[in-house]
Amino acid sequence: AAEKQPAVGDQRFYPREYQAAREALKTIAYYENVWLPDDEAGYIALHFVNATQEGEEMQTTIQVTETVQELIKMIQIHFNMSLDETSLSYQRLITHIRYFVRRLFVNEPAGGGDDLLFEQVKSAYPRSYTCVCKIRDYFRMKFHCEITEEEMTYLMLHIRRVTSREGT
Repeated sequence: AAEKQPAVGDQRFYPREYQAAREALKTIAYYENVWLPDDEAGYIALHFVNATQEGEEMQTTIQVTETVQELIKMIQIHFNMSLDETSLSYQRLITHIRYFVRRLFVNEPAGGGDDLLFEQVKSAYPRSYTCVCKIRDYFRMKFHCEITEEEMTYLMLHIRRVTSREGT
């Protein structure tokens, strides 16, 4: 059976590493006279990403990236829209989600929350709050972990920014 390429090969999440991996394929072809399939760029990108994550196991890098991909899908489904992957807001969202997911996976504690800010953002952006509740429930069910109100606040703000700039 064919092995599923890791989501990290998806250049939307790690564009610099993916581009470097594409260049690596060209270099291998030039010097070794070996033409590897384009799919290999995803695996090479995975190694680049993993090398930058101090002490992180390859499996954690894959799991973080696949989870980011799932969360982006959840957001797009919730808002019934495709997000502009070239926008700065989208890149900021991806970056925030990557660090957020990584912290959860390595059990790094989040800082204390601001209850007032959480309540204000929740009231101001009810659709983003509902979306973040779905994300919270996803983490509870799949990973048996809790998301703090502080993380929920930041997610709501990033989600609101990326979805409001996309025309909702």
